[in-house]
Amino acid sequence: MGIAGATPLAFPATHLPYFKHPLQQEDQEPVDLLILIRQPLEPTLLRRAMSLHHITWRATVSGLADETVAADALAWLMDDDETVEIERTSSYYGSEIHMVEARTTRKGPALSSLARLGSATLETLLSEVEQRLDESHTFHMRLDFNALINGTVQLSAPGNGPTIKGHAKVQVFPGQEAGTETHSTLQAALKIALAAEQ
Repeated sequence: MGIAGATPLAFPATHLPYFKHPLQQEDQEPVDLLILIRQPLEPTLLRRAMSLHHITWRATVSGLADETVAADALAWLMDDDETVEIERTSSYYGSEIHMVEARTTRKGPALSSLARLGSATLETLLSEVEQRLDESHTFHMRLDFNALINGTVQLSAPGNGPTIKGHAKVQVFPGQEAGTETHSTLQAALKIALAAEQ
């Protein structure tokens, strides 16, 4: 198995109902992912979550690969398999690919999804807000796919193997600074992550 034509993946996927047209699947072992404890949002964190318009995670998978591996990873990031969809399509050159996407516009779950990245990753993102935030107030992230399915959240740069792309849209009102709002939102996610890791 592989993703986007990269090196083989070690873990099979669980059976999850992501397809608009479900496929019959054999019994498989679940992916062994690092689990964070669910934490209810405090009022102050919920207010910070109001800065998130939505969060989206995407992966592109080769037609020869097991696309449900990516679906499992995105479902874990969202803590909700209902947010995940898989679309079969073709690349520019005609080869079959699968577009796997998880998205939520619910502010609390969006903030919790950021918290699932863990404190170490969030601290790195906090130090890179200016580089990752574009003019449309979208915060960009790339996660190492193979590391994630092995239970580790690890940031990745373009061209360093298969990745999961993340986009968090930050809602900025008149009189607010996009960088400040993004920083505050990441700080709120960091607080949740630290509480889960204790």
